[in-house]
Amino acid sequence: MSILSDPIKKLPPNLKGKVRYRFVVDAGIDPETGKRKQLRRTFDSLKEARAEYANPAISVSRTLLKSMWKSGGTGRRHMVACVVKVMSRVVV
Repeated sequence: MSILSDPIKKLPPNLKGKVRYRFVVDAGIDPETGKRKQLRRTFDSLKEARAEYANPAISVSRTLLKSMWKSGGTGRRHMVACVVKVMSRVVV
């Protein structure tokens, strides 16, 4: 059994001394280029970052993509394209 680290990372203080929090989520494969897409979100507080990470759209994309990569199959590329389309509307 492996223990996963927290996906929300604390960033070092910027020039103004402000600490921020960031997480990265896989958004599938870009259907046009075939390259992997990731969404990077940065927030001023840990509370804001956790709230966004718990967002159903983010959660669905993580779960869906994990299951697709494990199962493979012919519809995988189409499903990933759908997730990318949905994520582009929700997380902007």
